[in-house]
Amino acid sequence: MFAKLSIQKKLILGLTGSLILTIGISSAVGIWLIGDRLLERASNEELPVNVTAIRNDILQVIAGPLAQSRAMAVNPALLAWESDGTPDEREPAWQAYAGKLKDVAKASSVYWVSESTGRYHTDKGLERTLSRGAASDAWFYGFLSGGKQLSLDLDVDKSNNVPNLFINVVFKTDAGKRGVTGLGLAVDSLTTLIKNYRIGQTGHVFLVRPDGSVLLHGDPSVTSARPKVVDMTGWSAPVLQPLMNGQPQAVSRRDSDQGRMMVASSFVPELNLYVFAEVPESEVA
Repeated sequence: MFAKLSIQKKLILGLTGSLILTIGISSAVGIWLIGDRLLERASNEELPVNVTAIRNDILQVIAGPLAQSRAMAVNPALLAWESDGTPDEREPAWQAYAGKLKDVAKASSVYWVSESTGRYHTDKGLERTLSRGAASDAWFYGFLSGGKQLSLDLDVDKSNNVPNLFINVVFKTDAGKRGVTGLGLAVDSLTTLIKNYRIGQTGHVFLVRPDGSVLLHGDPSVTSARPKVVDMTGWSAPVLQPLMNGQPQAVSRRDSDQGRMMVASSFVPELNLYVFAEVPESEVA
């Protein structure tokens, strides 16, 4: 039938087909470019901005107790007490101070631990004496020998068997006596904050230590397992490396059961940890 058409009609049909094909290709390329631009914007702008906002909220929760822990580490009266060997006659003064601080900071515990005597003082008084040979006390001696001045550690408070986030700060007297002081915070409010954050429909947030291990996750089973991020499903060293360079904002991508994931991180130097957030690309495209 096409062969019977006049040359003029063949030209018109040919030009019309070419025009339709051109429009179709242009539309497809346009849609692809728009989708790519949306992903780029989400990756470079929206996701990092969300992570920064989350970072600031977490700082707001911990900043007060962190400042109070650091203040204890340089308190002249406490350092003088340490210099004298934390004598028992000054224990009531310590308990009064620690009790008030506990109320103000809404902490579950306040502690002062001496390296020279091994004495572990809380707001309730002298709780126990640490030993270098005890496995349960390895955290204390390991922290002091590690050279860090601050650490955030998730563990069970032995005084009440409640999971706590311990803000540990090193103190040192003029004579060189050292130890660790700080606050224990019940993790309920922080865990709820992490768990309730949603990016897209299923995107989530978690906290990571500088060594790459998970500090706090919305899933309690992940928090208790404390896995290395690189060992979690869908993660690898090339995916993780760009996120762990101490930058205020960083972005990477990984594969998962949900498809391609966008991941952003933000280092929080005040807390010496990273905030991670990840969301499926399909939810932002």
